[in-house]
Amino acid sequence: MKKIFIPLLFIVVYTTKMNAQLNIKVGYNAQYTNFKSTNALLKTFNNTYASELTDGYKTFGFMHGIELGLRYHLTEKFALDAGITSLFTGNNASARNVGGTIVADEWRVSNRNISMGFENYYNGFGFGLHLMTSNWKYLKDFPGTNDKQKVVDDNQLAVKINLILQATSGKNSFALRPYITLPMSALDIT
Repeated sequence: MKKIFIPLLFIVVYTTKMNAQLNIKVGYNAQYTNFKSTNALLKTFNNTYASELTDGYKTFGFMHGIELGLRYHLTEKFALDAGITSLFTGNNASARNVGGTIVADEWRVSNRNISMGFENYYNGFGFGLHLMTSNWKYLKDFPGTNDKQKVVDDNQLAVKINLILQATSGKNSFALRPYITLPMSALDIT
């Protein structure tokens, strides 16, 4: 593999225009995730224990977090892109225990993605295609401590397709990058 990759990389780097540019990406990521199976479990729990709950679980949907990465422009219109995204969301419920005290219960979902792909630019517009690996963790409060108990830890491959709406001024740019992620496998939350 190295015998093919290194000469190919050498050819790509040295046959492109010499105006190549390396960018550092720092951004905020907000996404809507379809937690269909998770929300079905929470709904079942809320219905089963409705008489004990003072405040049931809400549905999961939005996640948010930080995105960091590098973008290497090989030409004015083509770039290689790599990044790490760390997203999270939480959900709380409370119930009255036998002694009458209200006890809170919390679930957290974290999603860490590592992606690599390419992007094409046309003035202030563009599109990207990335292959990414996602690590999903479901964490639950461990009663009586600040620790979380890991309930689900699953990995998933996915393809991310995004549009790029970008405004540049000097050495800085501001971009909106709406995207859709297409998982290649189902997430196992059982």
